[in-house]
Amino acid sequence: MEEQRGDRQRRLFQPVRLQQTREMHRKYLAQISWWRRPLVGYLVAIPLVGLGFLVLIPLQGLLPEPYFPDAALFLMVLLVSLFWGVGPALWTVLLSTLVIDYLYVAPLKEFSVTSMDGLLQLLPFVVFGLLIAIITGQRESARQRALLAEQVAKEQAEELARKNEELEHADQLKDRFI
Repeated sequence: MEEQRGDRQRRLFQPVRLQQTREMHRKYLAQISWWRRPLVGYLVAIPLVGLGFLVLIPLQGLLPEPYFPDAALFLMVLLVSLFWGVGPALWTVLLSTLVIDYLYVAPLKEFSVTSMDGLLQLLPFVVFGLLIAIITGQRESARQRALLAEQVAKEQAEELARKNEELEHADQLKDRFI
């Protein structure tokens, strides 16, 4: 009895195999709706970055010195990361960085990433955008682990039900024998 319990606990805590992880990822993607697929996120990121920049322009005119002018683009990175995951979020960070660099950071209409001054102006946006993507990745990973745990629990419930049927059958055989 004690040996069976220890064996069952070892099975519960076995590391997830790569195939199981891939299978769970495939099932997870099959469960989400078509508009939440990563490919859609890559495509939607382009107009969202444009929208974020269009919001940035009036804010620049309304506020004499905006303290955080990239807030609209951060919002777009957050939306993409929440709905479409890490890959599209990183793509949104890259697009937003290029838009900010080309249209907002002086000198305008030039890429200033090559200069140290331009790089230092863009570095906070890139770092915080990457942090948003990393946190979202952890959230997605936790969701997938929860789905895996749910699947393991269902398998164990089915196994218990099967063993219960076997015990009931054995009990009926014992009753017939007696």
